[in-house]
Amino acid sequence: MGGPLIQLINALGNGDLEAALSALITGALLLLVCFPVHELAHAVTASRLGDDTARLLGRVTLNPLRNLDP
Repeated sequence: MGGPLIQLINALGNGDLEAALSALITGALLLLVCFPVHELAHAVTASRLGDDTARLLGRVTLNPLRNLDP
């Protein structure tokens, strides 16, 4: 049991590359879903508290590319 990171560590320790790849893909997909939701929550909270910076920068969105700074 455990999360994808624990599964990845256990799979690598056991030499099970298929399980390690599966855990790595699962973790990456979770990050791709969780990151935009997390950043949207930051933007909405800041906007509601009077800070319109995120809105002005176009970051009140679920598009993860809008939250990246070069």
